[in-house]
Amino acid sequence: AGVGFGLVADQFVNVLLGEKWLPIIPIIQILAPLLALEALIASAKPLAMANGRTRDLFRRDLMNFAFRTPVVLAGLFLFGLPGVLAARAVTTIYGIGLFMWLVRKITGITLFQQLHDCRRSFGALAIMAAGIFLFKAGPAAHLLPSGVMFMVTIAVGGLCYVAGHLLLWLMAGRPQGPEAEAMSILSNVLQRYRRTA
Repeated sequence: AGVGFGLVADQFVNVLLGEKWLPIIPIIQILAPLLALEALIASAKPLAMANGRTRDLFRRDLMNFAFRTPVVLAGLFLFGLPGVLAARAVTTIYGIGLFMWLVRKITGITLFQQLHDCRRSFGALAIMAAGIFLFKAGPAAHLLPSGVMFMVTIAVGGLCYVAGHLLLWLMAGRPQGPEAEAMSILSNVLQRYRRTA
């Protein structure tokens, strides 16, 4: 959702906010995907607390603060808003790396394995981004009203993401994971529908 929001930020601002808000488009385009990336480490803090590694958690937060503060301030004073956005990107990636290092320290799962386990999601994001870019560059952009184009672009992105995830899951041999669980839930829903129909 975060990456998708970044990809349709221009349409979102044009359709829902108006021309006076156009300067915030690059802000959304940068911050929305960064916030989405932070989902990679959403479970790291509870994992550390559950394992009694609060000291490691504090050390990680201290290292992140010590890095983030001067980088953001330097970006602000040297380059203004673009510098702050670039600093936010750099410090977010650094913070994610620290959390992944903490997970490795607690569980023994390497950084490569943590990223490798997200490969289908990353692949689906790439497929979604390609689908949105191609659709926005196609003839529909000139034929559809801006509001309709915005809604259809969201639908195209969502379909590309789901289809991409499903395709990559099938290519991987249908391993256990969120896709298998989603398919199981869908199968149960369809069976109940057939019984009541």
